[in-house]
Amino acid sequence: MKFIESLKVTFKEMNRSIQRFPLTVLFMLAVMVLNALMIENTILDFTRLLFTFLIGASLSLVGQMIYERFYMVKQTVTIRYGILAASIALTIAYFFMIGPQVEFNLDISTKSIVTLFALMVAFIWVPSIDNAAIAFHQSFLSTFKAFFVTALYSSVLALGVSAIYSATDYLLVDLNSTLLSHLLNVILCLFAPLYFLSQIPQFPTENIQVSDKMKQHLLVPRFFEVLLSYIVIPLVTVYTLILVAYILLNIGTEFWSDNLLEPLMVSYAVIGMIVLILSFNIDNRWTILFRQIFPKVLIPMAIFQTVASIIKINEMGLTHGRYYVILFGVFATIVGLIYSFMKLKFHGSIALVLLILSLLSIMPPIDAFTVSKHSQLKLFEQKLKENNLLVENELRPNQDVPIGERIIITNVASYVYNMGYQNELAFLPEDFNLYTDFNPTFGFNLTYSQTDIQHLEGQYFYLNREELVFELGEADTMIIQMLNYTENQPVDETLDDLIFSVNNENYQLERILDGQYYTLTVRNEFGEPLIESSLEELFDEVLGELSILEYSEDKFLSVEDATFTVENEQVSLELLVLSLQRTDTFNSIEMMVLINIK
Repeated sequence: MKFIESLKVTFKEMNRSIQRFPLTVLFMLAVMVLNALMIENTILDFTRLLFTFLIGASLSLVGQMIYERFYMVKQTVTIRYGILAASIALTIAYFFMIGPQVEFNLDISTKSIVTLFALMVAFIWVPSIDNAAIAFHQSFLSTFKAFFVTALYSSVLALGVSAIYSATDYLLVDLNSTLLSHLLNVILCLFAPLYFLSQIPQFPTENIQVSDKMKQHLLVPRFFEVLLSYIVIPLVTVYTLILVAYILLNIGTEFWSDNLLEPLMVSYAVIGMIVLILSFNIDNRWTILFRQIFPKVLIPMAIFQTVASIIKINEMGLTHGRYYVILFGVFATIVGLIYSFMKLKFHGSIALVLLILSLLSIMPPIDAFTVSKHSQLKLFEQKLKENNLLVENELRPNQDVPIGERIIITNVASYVYNMGYQNELAFLPEDFNLYTDFNPTFGFNLTYSQTDIQHLEGQYFYLNREELVFELGEADTMIIQMLNYTENQPVDETLDDLIFSVNNENYQLERILDGQYYTLTVRNEFGEPLIESSLEELFDEVLGELSILEYSEDKFLSVEDATFTVENEQVSLELLVLSLQRTDTFNSIEMMVLINIK
C-alpha cells in the first residue's frame, strides 16, 4: 500500500509540474516526436529543430523561475503569459538565427550547448536573486539533488525496460528492433524531464514562509553529508596538495606547455567549485575548514592555469577550445575572489559572471569561433612565410622545415581544414584536401608529434607502384617474401625452407638470420648450395648513401633502382624490392625473388 501511495504522490507531483511548466513539457514532447521519427528513418536529420526545442524548453524554464521569483505574489496572470510568449519568440528567433544548415557545424552546435548551459545556470540562480529566504547554494543543492535522483530513477527504469524487452524478444516472441529505442526515448525525453521538474520546489521569497516541505527539499541527506565531508573533501584536498607539489617542483621547466596541464587544472577547478558550493549546505569542522581555505587556493591555481593556456597561444595560436579554457580560468579566479572576500549574500553573483562570460563567448565579433578563426589564419600565414613556404603569396614546398615548425604548421593546417576555413586562404590550392594534398603542397607529411618522429627515424623506401610493368626475363620461379628483424629476435633464427620445382627437379630457398639481416641460399635437392646472397648487401646498396629520413616521408624507387641481381654459372637470383625499411633496432623488406636455374 505504501508503494501505491508513493506512486500516486509521484504522479501527482509530475502532473503539477506539467501545469507549472506547460511550455517546457510541450517542447520536450516535440523533442520526443522528432527522436521517434529519426528512429524509424535514420536518414532524417532534425538536429536544427532538436536544438531549437531544447533551447525553447530551457527558456521557458527560466521564464517560469523569473515569474515565480518576482511576480507570483502579485498573482499577475498576464505577466506569466507575457513571459511564455517571450520564450516562444526567442525560440523562433534562435531557429532563424542559426540558419538553414542541413547538418549542424561545430560552430553552431558549440554555441547552442553554451546557450543551454547558460540557461541552466540562470535557472538555478534566479530563485536566489535578492532573496533573503533562499541562498544560491541552497538553490544549487536543490537542483543538484533533483538531477541525480532523476538520473538514478531513469537509469533503473531504462535498465528494467531493456531487460524486459530482451527477455521477451529472446524467450517469447520476436519484437520490433526499434521498439526498445522508442521506449528509451520516452524515458529520456518525457519521464526524466517530468520527474526532474517535479523535484524542483517553488522557492520561497521574503513574503512567503518556508514550509516544512520546502525545508525537506533543502535538507542534506545524511549519506550525502558523510560522502561530501569525509570522502570527497579529503580527496580534493589530497589532489590539491599533489598539484601544488607538481607545480613547485616543475615551475622552471617546460611543463607550462604540457598538454596534460590544462585538462588537469580545469577538471580540478570544476570539481572543486562544485564541492565548494555544496559545502555551504553543511556545517561541520571539515566543510567549514574547506570553504575557508579552498577559495584562497583556487585563486593562484586558476591564474596559473590561465597563464599556461596563454603561453600555449604563443606556440599554437588560439583555438576555440583554448578560448573557453582561458575564459574558464578567468571565471575560476573570480569565484575564488568572491568566496574569499565577499559575504554569503553575494555568492550568487558568480552565476551572473558566468552568464556574462557565456554571452561574450557566443556574440560576434568577440565569440570563441570568430577570434580563434582570425588567430589561426594569421598564425598559419605567418609560419608559412617564416619557413619560406609562402613567398609573394605563392606556396613553395620546402623539405628543410625544422620538426618543431612542422608540428605547428600541421596542427594549424589541421584546425583550419577541420573548421572549413581553407577556402578563405587564397594561396591554398582549390579544393585543398589536408590528407592528400599536404605533402605535395608543403614538401613534408603531416607531423603531429616530435617524440614519435624521434623514435621512428630511419630509412624508408618503396617501389613506385605506378611502374607496374617489368620484365621477368628468364626466371623459372617467382617467390614473394616479407622478412623482418627486430632487436629481440634470436641472431641465428632459421625459417622453414621454401620448396620449388624446375624441370622436374626440386630446389629449396633457405632463409637464415645472420646478425640483423637474412641470408638467402638456393640449394639443390641434395642440399648443396648453388648461390648465396646476404640481404645486408642489398640494404647497403639501396640505402647506403641516403640520409636518415622521418617515418612520415615516403621515398619511391624506380624498378631499376629497386632491382638487385646476384648470379653465377648455375643460378641467377634477382630481387625486386617492393618496400625497404631500416632503423637502429628494426629492418624489414618486402620483395619479389626471381630465380633462374641455368
